[in-house]
Amino acid sequence: MRPLFEVSKGGDLTVRPTDNVTICAHSTLLRLASSVLDAMLFNCTAADVLKLSENAVDLSIIFEFIYPTKNPTMASCEILDNCLKLAQKYDIQSVFAKLDTSLQTPFFQPAARLSTCAAVPAAECQGGGCVGLWGK
Repeated sequence: MRPLFEVSKGGDLTVRPTDNVTICAHSTLLRLASSVLDAMLFNCTAADVLKLSENAVDLSIIFEFIYPTKNPTMASCEILDNCLKLAQKYDIQSVFAKLDTSLQTPFFQPAARLSTCAAVPAAECQGGGCVGLWGK
């Protein structure tokens, strides 16, 4: 199992995924990264628990994109698909930019790029790479 996201220190928000795992996070970073989370946290206090309808593994990946010290890897098309769905649901534009950049790096073999792009309906693949993958 993939290790779950952990804040090293200073988290002021408790996030509760559907599998009842407790994730500690920084509300300011979540609010800056996502207009949807910003609205959800508008009246939230430190004593409140933010309950989200996703599991801890998927939320951990999204949180890794939000935090500036993390750079998650996509180990499968399923993880990539879940990540894209959550980024769209919570309007986290930085996820799309980071994924677009990582998909164009030499780390990915051309065949892997094409299969990854094929898994994403909005993708336009050219020359073995993904160009304009996210539409924004």
